[in-house]
Amino acid sequence: MIQKIRNYILNKKASKEFEKHWQGLIAEAENDSRAAIFEIGMLYENGVGVAKDFEQATAYYMRAAELGMVEAQRKIASWYEHGEHLERDLVKALMWYKKCSETNNFDDAMNFARLCANPEISLEVTRDYLPRAIRILQDALEIGDVDAMCYLGNLQQRGLVPNTTSEEGFQLLKMAAFKGQTEAQIFLGDACLEGNGTVRDAREAVRWYEIALKNGNAVAKERIEQWQRLTESKQESKG
Repeated sequence: MIQKIRNYILNKKASKEFEKHWQGLIAEAENDSRAAIFEIGMLYENGVGVAKDFEQATAYYMRAAELGMVEAQRKIASWYEHGEHLERDLVKALMWYKKCSETNNFDDAMNFARLCANPEISLEVTRDYLPRAIRILQDALEIGDVDAMCYLGNLQQRGLVPNTTSEEGFQLLKMAAFKGQTEAQIFLGDACLEGNGTVRDAREAVRWYEIALKNGNAVAKERIEQWQRLTESKQESKG
């Protein structure tokens, strides 16, 4: 769609065709056409035919999302999660992922479940959603999904999955970590540092943080620096 519009702009002879297309979009948008509203958002986001304007793009995407367009809901959710063009807000991201996950698309469902498992979001927010999130992760685990191993393991470690133990959660995290899932490597390091589901082992914790850092996880650097500061503080207090 965007490439077609770009071609309009590159070809001066087609400028009138684009103008006709644009006016058609505006008319359809006034009649709440989700596809037209979404396309206008794309044009503003990419600066095609109009000046690039993320505020306008966001407004059109939001309108399309509120009208039930899954593609728009997915984009708004992602922008809230990553703080891209919108102020980062994990709760709002979760709400939008929940909406688009209702179509039972696997990736959307996993994004919803992943945020439900995110310890940055208060349990007061996620508690009612956890049963569905757990079912999604358990189903994904049955087909060997590595992310499901990570997030379900994390929930088990936190005591949020009925009839499971932190030791079982640790084993799931370990499986995911060995398969290269960097969030699992961070969670595994945390578990080793806290003695959650395993024996307390600071060296093993740092080893997993270093592996995650080597694999490109930025959070691992923060964990290592926190550990270094804690170690230095302990040494100073002994001195």
